[in-house]
Formats: sequence, C-alpha cells, structure tokens
Amino acid sequence: MATTADSVIDLVNEYLDLLPQFDAHIPAHLRPVEVASAADVQHWHCTLTEAVAGLPRPNLLLQDLCVVFVRAAARIAELSGTEAANGQDSAASCG
Repeated sequence: MATTADSVIDLVNEYLDLLPQFDAHIPAHLRPVEVASAADVQHWHCTLTEAVAGLPRPNLLLQDLCVVFVRAAARIAELSGTEAANGQDSAASCG
C-alpha cells in the first residue's frame, strides 16, 4: 500500500530492524543493514534472488528476506512507471 518509493524504503528498513542481528540463518554478506535508495533495493533484490536461486535448500528466513526485496523492487518499479516505460518487469531484471 506504499504510495512513494521513499515509503517503500522506510518499510524495508523497518523490516530489517526487526531481524535478529546475529542470526546464523542469513550469512553476513547477504544481510543488508539499511537501504537508502531505490537503487539499494534493486541491488539487494538481485543479490538475494541470485543467492537463493543458487542454494539447493535455502532456509526460510533467507527466502523471506528475498521476498521482501522482490516485492519492494516491484512496488518501486510500479510507482516510478518503469514497467510501462520499458515494456517489461524491471523488478525482475538483474544483471
């Protein structure tokens, strides 16, 4: 229901604040501490999606974190009109 990219970013940061700080289920290199921009959201969306896709059995917490960034990237793209401008789902484009 976020109506601006900044509100999406705020919600993502609220979610990150709720994660246990030293949870062994999320490797340190896959744990965003804070996101500051739509570009950060897109970066973590791609990083986490690629990591989860490369694991034979990713744990549920890592999958949940990935889903948060997938949905945040999709919502930011929707709000910015990127999908309509590019004729594609920009939230799904990584690499």
